Formats: sequence, C-alpha cells, structure tokens
Amino acid sequence: MTFREYTPADKAACMAIFESNMPLYFVDEERQQFEDWLDKEDRETYGVLIDQGKIVACGGIYEDKELNLVGLAWGMVLNALHKKGYGKVLTLHRIEEKNTRFPHLDQHLGTSQHTAPFYEKMGFTTTEIVQDGFGPGLDHYKMMRAANDKG
Repeated sequence: MTFREYTPADKAACMAIFESNMPLYFVDEERQQFEDWLDKEDRETYGVLIDQGKIVACGGIYEDKELNLVGLAWGMVLNALHKKGYGKVLTLHRIEEKNTRFPHLDQHLGTSQHTAPFYEKMGFTTTEIVQDGFGPGLDHYKMMRAANDKG
C-alpha cells in the first residue's frame, strides 16, 4: 500500500468511493460539499491510498486556525473494502501527518454513529452528538484527540 498526494486525475475515483458509501455513511447533500473540497486549490493535505494499483481510500487533514485545531477531512474507504484495514492505515497516516506538521494542536473530526466506534479505537473521544446532524438518521458525532496522544 502507498499513500500519495491527491491530484485532479484522482477525482473520479474519490467520487466513486464517496458514492459507494451512500446512503449509510454520507447523505446526498454532502456530495457537492465533497466535490467542492476536491476542487479547492488551497485545500490542505489530501491524499489517496493505493493498493495493487487501485485507489481504495482517500482522506486528509486541515488546519482550523479559527479553532486552533487540526481536522481530519473527508476520510473514506471504498465500501466493498471496509473492515480490511484500509481505514486504519489511512487514519494512522493522517495522525502521523498531523503529529509531524502540527504536534502542538489537538485533532478533531466529525463523523456519524456508524464510524464513531472506529475512531474511538484510534484514540478519539466523542464530545458532542447532534441528532440528524448530517441528515435524517445520520447523527453528527463531534470527536477530539489530544495533541500529546501519539497514536
């Protein structure tokens, strides 16, 4: 497996990963938000995880200067490949990137009830739950991970 920086040529593969995770993990309203994120020229670190020549996951980090935090951005694995370790590899890579670039900042993310237990195993703690926060039946779990937690 290799992780490399996202390029515009990866957009179709990343959109396919997103769509493979609908409607359980993402609602339709998020599709345009994700596409806009991919199209941003000033987007922070975002990359793709490749296995056997195929993009199997994508995700990144960004600095939230307003909150003085680092966020995990749009992390996802092709639905058919869930529970095969790709999500863990992707998340550990992003934690390492955060620890290298922003060692003094806490990390936050927003996820749903479906993936919150995974992120708890990765050292994140739920700080707030917003019922239907992403859409009907998809709760928004706000989670944090301390800067000194090295993973």
